[in-house]
Amino acid sequence: MTIELVDLAGREIKEDKRGYIEQVCPAILERPDIDASDWLVLTTKFEPRFRNLVGSYQNLKDPLK
Repeated sequence: MTIELVDLAGREIKEDKRGYIEQVCPAILERPDIDASDWLVLTTKFEPRFRNLVGSYQNLKDPLK
């Protein structure tokens, strides 16, 4: 799963990298207590489920700024 790859990459410590996720920190999907299958549905079927605008008024008004 892509989000797990992001979590694993964030835990890697490198000298040329500004920061990292501590190894003792719970996995990215465990922190907000979101089930992986629920997260997948929310991220892949967002528009049909919510059909609303997402973002600040300023970003929605002028998205290129």
